[in-house]
Amino acid sequence: MFARETDGDAAVAAGRTLRAELATDPDEIGVLVVADGAHTLTPTAPGGYDPASAAVQDDLDRALARGDAAALARTGGAVVGRVAHQVLAGLLHDHPTPLRELYRDAPYGVGYFVGLSSDVGG
Repeated sequence: MFARETDGDAAVAAGRTLRAELATDPDEIGVLVVADGAHTLTPTAPGGYDPASAAVQDDLDRALARGDAAALARTGGAVVGRVAHQVLAGLLHDHPTPLRELYRDAPYGVGYFVGLSSDVGG
């Protein structure tokens, strides 16, 4: 777990460290990343409504689907789970791994993406 105040570079570095640790383990290990997306997608959303957040969420969803580490590393403050997405960027660094999309929606005005990959750790 990482504090929301964690600097982006530190979050990416933590993801790279995690990948290096996983690469040395002979066992298959799963990684679960849980993070909210934009929380301002509807008028009743927890963060209120910001019409610009739809584009932010779309960019995030595309980056997750592609396993685009560079785009995930640039995740901004409009995304509540910025730090977790940046740790994932570090985990994917030099190993772009598309995620198989299982779910994408914004219940309660908060963006969520559920994806699966068989190669994010080693």
